[in-house]
Amino acid sequence: YVVGTGLNIYLIKGFFFIAEVKHVPLKVKPFDIEKDLSGLRYLLGLGFEFEL
Repeated sequence: YVVGTGLNIYLIKGFFFIAEVKHVPLKVKPFDIEKDLSGLRYLLGLGFEFEL
């Protein structure tokens, strides 16, 4: 399972800010031990939207 949420905020015409948090599961089992390496991913961004 992957759980995530995000938010887009339009600042001025064409520009937007994005923030996202996502939980990513990851388990590895090398030999006889199981290790849980899952965690949270954070994303921040600034974008520009235009029409052709």
